[in-house]
Amino acid sequence: MTVASGLSEVAYPITGHSLRGRRVQKIEQHINGRLYYIELSQVQRQRWRAHVVTAQGAPTALMPFYDDTADAAAQRLADWLTRLTRPSVAHA
Repeated sequence: MTVASGLSEVAYPITGHSLRGRRVQKIEQHINGRLYYIELSQVQRQRWRAHVVTAQGAPTALMPFYDDTADAAAQRLADWLTRLTRPSVAHA
């Protein structure tokens, strides 16, 4: 998976499995110094959902991001998290 500047991808212990016939992948990403667990699930033939989960795999309250591929959905979520957690710069 291609990741934006400042991001790194680490293999999550569960790299992929099937849940009720759906393909599910889990990855870890470090974004602005914080570790995020991201679950990618195929919801339709060419539709993937990426959302943040806890270390135990439970969903969080953050909204999911959708795209045509798992990589694209994960990248959209990572881009949003990068903007959200970017350190603020004091204005002079």
